[in-house]
Amino acid sequence: MHEFDAVLSRLEGKMPWTVLYVPFSVSGEFGTNGRLTVKVRFRSLAPYIQREEINRIEGAKTSQTRMKRISALVEKLS
Repeated sequence: MHEFDAVLSRLEGKMPWTVLYVPFSVSGEFGTNGRLTVKVRFRSLAPYIQREEINRIEGAKTSQTRMKRISALVEKLS
């Protein structure tokens, strides 16, 4: 397990992606250039609000809605 601090950033352009840059080589550490599961801590939110936000994101019916909700949360935390 790697613990590190990172900033979520929204990319400009047609695809409203939210990304984070890790301070180490993913391929070097894990031997893959594929997707990895990342656990994020919302330090600035109370635990019950964290759970509400996660439930709201996970409850989205489409991936587009899920991405909008993630982006909105990133904006709220910025």
